Amino acid sequence: MTSRDGTRIAVETVGSGPSVVIAAGAFCDRTTSRDLARLLADEFTVHTYDRRGRGDSDRPTTPPFDPLREIADLGAVLSAAGSSHLYGHSSGAVLAALAVAAGRPVRSLALYEPPWSVTARHDGDAGFARIRELVVADLPGDAAATFLRGTGAPDEVVDTMRAGPGWSHMEALAPTLPYDLALVGEHGTPTELLRRLSVPTLVLAGERSAPWARATVDLVTQVIPGARAQTFGGQNHQVEPAVLAPVLREFFTTRT
Repeated sequence: MTSRDGTRIAVETVGSGPSVVIAAGAFCDRTTSRDLARLLADEFTVHTYDRRGRGDSDRPTTPPFDPLREIADLGAVLSAAGSSHLYGHSSGAVLAALAVAAGRPVRSLALYEPPWSVTARHDGDAGFARIRELVVADLPGDAAATFLRGTGAPDEVVDTMRAGPGWSHMEALAPTLPYDLALVGEHGTPTELLRRLSVPTLVLAGERSAPWARATVDLVTQVIPGARAQTFGGQNHQVEPAVLAPVLREFFTTRT
């Protein structure tokens, strides 16, 4: 499918029933959500897609970091899917909330740990400028490592990840990290914008996630009218699809 500015967006669809659209986070493409999609496919038509610059979607060059274009991409997917439920993970949760705030109609909205901060970020808080510099310098591995350290990952964990089999996939997606950073912004949680949301909203977190995630989930739940929160025992930011799917199924089914 094609977004408003001509960017081609790759979409994968499985299942049958009411539509669900999944927006993935940093270091993720549509393949990352396949297990979750398959777990929901017995009751829903599930649409996963490659955000711009990822997988089989186009990598645009002008302008590279405009959040409005990512919102338009998701809007195009939602329009093609028809009346849909929307689930976003991490920066995909930020994207999902911004899309709904911009007027994209959805039946319900589920957000897993949107990575806004409770207060405005400090200059060095995720190495925003440094990550952009590393991407421009064509050093995706260093950009990925800087991003991970900015989220609180210890050096030894990052070093272990760099030596692991999944690092090549993360390097391939690292050039899109500035897109995630542009979406999240540097000025804290947009509470006034979130207060304007009027769709049923479920805000999710993992019990073992970092303190920033739990604090942000608490704040987001407070400011979105009627939102409710749920915490998954034993889970962290990378929630297991088998744990997540039943909760999403119940939430979406009661709002179909």
